[in-house]
Amino acid sequence: MLDEVGKDIDAVTVSIPDHNHGVAAIRALKMGKHTFCQKPLVQTVNEARIVRKLAIEKKLATQMGNQGSAPPACGGRWKWSRPG
Repeated sequence: MLDEVGKDIDAVTVSIPDHNHGVAAIRALKMGKHTFCQKPLVQTVNEARIVRKLAIEKKLATQMGNQGSAPPACGGRWKWSRPG
C-alpha cells in the first residue's frame, strides 16, 4: 500500500499485529513518512535504535500511542480525509 500512495502522503499510522510494528515503522521512516505507531513500537532494542536513527537523520516526527485512548474526534477523521 505504501508503494501505491507513498508519494501522496506525509504520514502513516501503524495499526497492525504487534510483532510487525517495528518493521512497518522502519519502512515508513525509510520512505520519509512521519509515523504514529500503536504500542508496542518495537520488539527489540535494535529496532528501537533503527527507528531513532532514521527519525533523527530524516528529521521525521514519530509517536507511539494507543488508538483506544485517542480523543473521540480522531475516530471520525477518516470520513473527511477520504472523498466520496
